[in-house]
This record gives sequence, C-alpha cells and structure tokens, in this order.
Amino acid sequence: MQNELRSSFPVSTMLLLRSCKRPNLYNRGDVCQKFTKCNLLFLLIEENLIFAANFFMAVDYTKRVLFLTEDGSSSLQLTETEEQYHSKFGALNESRHIYIERGLRCFPESQPLNILEVGFGTGLNALLTLAENRSAAIEYTTIEPFPLSISEAEMLNYPQLINPSLRELFLQMHRCAPSQTHHISNRFAFTKLLTTLEAASLPANYFHLVYFDLFGPDVEPKLWELPNFLKIAQAMTFQGVLITYCAKGVVKRTLKTAGFTIESLPGPIGKREITRAIKN
Repeated sequence: MQNELRSSFPVSTMLLLRSCKRPNLYNRGDVCQKFTKCNLLFLLIEENLIFAANFFMAVDYTKRVLFLTEDGSSSLQLTETEEQYHSKFGALNESRHIYIERGLRCFPESQPLNILEVGFGTGLNALLTLAENRSAAIEYTTIEPFPLSISEAEMLNYPQLINPSLRELFLQMHRCAPSQTHHISNRFAFTKLLTTLEAASLPANYFHLVYFDLFGPDVEPKLWELPNFLKIAQAMTFQGVLITYCAKGVVKRTLKTAGFTIESLPGPIGKREITRAIKN
C-alpha cells in the first residue's frame, strides 16, 4: 500500500508526508489498530496540477489516559488523537441521558429486552442498564474489539457514583470471557464479543434496543455507513429502537435509507441534539 501511495503522488508530496508528526500510514496488518480517516488534506501545486489527498492514519486504540469529566465521573482519552470516550461535560450524565432516559426507558419495565451495544468502551452504558434493576430480564450483547485492561477498568469511578454495591459486577463484565453468556444477576445476562461490528455474527429480528456508541463518523467513518446500519436493522425487531449521541445529517439520512424513522431529541449538557431511530 505504501508503494502504491508513493507512485500516486509527486516526490514533493511524499517529502511532506515524511515530515508529518505521525507518518505510520496504512499499517493494515496490525489487528491491534483501527484505521480512521484523518482530517489531513494536502493541497499541493506541482506542474500546474492540484493534488488533494485524504490519508488513513493508524490509530492505536489501546493507548488511553484517564481524565475526570465535569460531573465528577471518569472517562478515557486516546493519547494519539485526543478523542474522548465521553463528553467533557459529564460521562455519567451523558450516558444516562442518551441511552437510559431516551433508550431503555422507552420500553415498559415489565418487557423482557434483548439489547445490542456497539462499543462497550468503559462499560458505563452496561452498568447503568444493570443499575436500572428492571423487573423483566435483559439479555445484553456488546461488541468491543479493543477492550480495557482490568487495571483501566478498576480506575473508573462509575460504581461509586451509581451504586457501590455494583462494583464487583461492573468489573466482572470487564473480566468475563468473550463469546459466552454470563449471568451477572438473576435478570441480567451479558455477552461480550471481542470483534468488530463488520465481523460480528448477529441473529435476525432479535434486538429490541441498540446502543450505537462508537467514536464519531469523523473518527470511524466506515462504521457509520449504510452496510453496517442495514446489518443492524436486520438484527432488530419491528419497531426496535436505535439510540445514538450522533446527530449529523449524513448519519440521519443513512439511517433513513436503512429503513428507520428518525427522531431528533434534545441532547445532554453540551450537546444540542441526539438521534433516536425506530425500525420500520
């Protein structure tokens, strides 16, 4: 791939690339890295031609640092891109507002639910769902190709802010073996898939609720494209709910094309809107 790049652009382009801060381009063989479209646009004038190039930069999703958000809850930030797992205005408030209040609570407490989460991340959404202590059973399936280490999970302060008695269950969700169903409580079954959304095998017409909580389309554009939303739609029940923090127009239009009815809802502090999509 690097040879293809070199042959596609003038020498001066490659010299400029070599001077970049992060030149490790197109290392697609490393399964510990994802590839995201970087907002680098090189406009070079050579021989009266303008060369515009968008490059994919390898981002190491395992290099993370802890930080505190404004509501006192902790979150993580990627060291290479400074992309954060949650809003700086409050991780706990954000997740509760979007995924619990505008997602989970759409359904009667007495209704058994199958939930799919795309992006387990810190485990905050799963913990908040568990903490609701609904009277009906929940089967919770989550996808995460880059899981936190146990030491990272132990630094997160969510249990002490939500319910200290849930700390061990929270850590159990991080520790548990992948691709197996674990009964975290009598009414909460948990399965973690250490894979990507594209590679995950999902049952048809199964999930009532989807938490779509990936890094944004500016960071992971391909994960927000039509094939993935079609895959999720096929896995959802009729009138199932997909909830996400992202309110970009292109995402709403893609969801609509995939067969969803779109609702724009007020967002949490620091965010004007979020998106709820109902499967038709």
